[in-house]
Amino acid sequence: MDWTLAIAIWGAVTGSLASVVTLLAYRRDRAHLVVTCSNSVIFNSTWSSGPLVAIDAVNTGRRPIRVESAGFIAEGSPREELATFGDLQTFPKTLTEGEKVSVQVKLESLYEQSIGVGKGRPTIAYYRDSTGRLHKTKVPETVLARVVGAAAGNQG
Repeated sequence: MDWTLAIAIWGAVTGSLASVVTLLAYRRDRAHLVVTCSNSVIFNSTWSSGPLVAIDAVNTGRRPIRVESAGFIAEGSPREELATFGDLQTFPKTLTEGEKVSVQVKLESLYEQSIGVGKGRPTIAYYRDSTGRLHKTKVPETVLARVVGAAAGNQG
């Protein structure tokens, strides 16, 4: 084997390995938002919030991420946003590693801005970051059942 060939092979192997390590470090270090959606109710000693839908997000990445809004997207319309929720005290919010943000939406509000105006069921919950990227999750069937139940209650 020629020395030139051995050095070329060694360089190709170490260069490829360095590229893989760099790619893995980039994926590990970037901001990553995990979004969940669930049923919720807030109780106090004197009152109850009534039925709510909670959209939660936690930054599981190492870099901070700035969250601008939260909302829902209707079924069959992947680009049509039903509504955004949250107030000026909630958004914008910068989440560092492990930080969480939560938005509580009244079931009636979600119904009024989706099924109530003929846009369909809210099947995707999302948070929008400062770059415009949507971090999405599917809305669980238990939440959809409550929204459809609110629709049945409002028709009668």
